[in-house]
Amino acid sequence: RQYSCLSNDRGGIADDLVVYRMQHEDEHHYVLVVNASNIAKDWDWIQGQNRFDAKLENISDHMSLLAVQGPKALDTLQPLFQEDLSAMTYYTAQYAEMKGVGLVLISTTGYTGAGGFEVYVPNPHVEKAWNAVMEHGAAHGIKPCG
Repeated sequence: RQYSCLSNDRGGIADDLVVYRMQHEDEHHYVLVVNASNIAKDWDWIQGQNRFDAKLENISDHMSLLAVQGPKALDTLQPLFQEDLSAMTYYTAQYAEMKGVGLVLISTTGYTGAGGFEVYVPNPHVEKAWNAVMEHGAAHGIKPCG
């Protein structure tokens, strides 16, 4: 995992992003999380720099992000996962089964400064994930924003 920058051809910064080296089953791959407003620009740049014929796939249009932030984020999400989310250190990510939803990518990242998680959910399952988060978060005063 690495908070990093995407540099342009002059060595300047085109965008900031998070890079995760992930393993799913026996396959290693990288996940780049860029700013939503820069997806098209960043994707074009990355494709143009692919000098090693690496397999690139932009799944942005197929995924949704639920950011569950604040001091009650762990209490809200833990009942939805078998994995011990408290064992995840800051700026890490893992694939995990979300109860009633399926496989998601969950990370201990966010921009609020209050700690929390970001859950990357395949679009067909995001409504179920949203409802589960809101239901389990109700006891902790969860409020939607953004």
